[in-house]
Amino acid sequence: MLRCFLRKKCGGGTYELLFHIGDYFRRCNVPQSRPPFLDIVAIRFNISESGENYHVPLLISPWGYQVYRGS
Repeated sequence: MLRCFLRKKCGGGTYELLFHIGDYFRRCNVPQSRPPFLDIVAIRFNISESGENYHVPLLISPWGYQVYRGS
């Protein structure tokens, strides 16, 4: 939950999460190209004022990613 990162409840607006997947795969000794095909993945999303919980699952590999609004 984004609130866990910010230590406060998020209001409505546009947010961006940056996932440093190149560093992650490097630390896990996963083979990847040099420079990495994907290094930093930026996910920009909007949340309303409704007070709902938002889950932003990110499925990654060194060569691609998928993101969606989870339940």
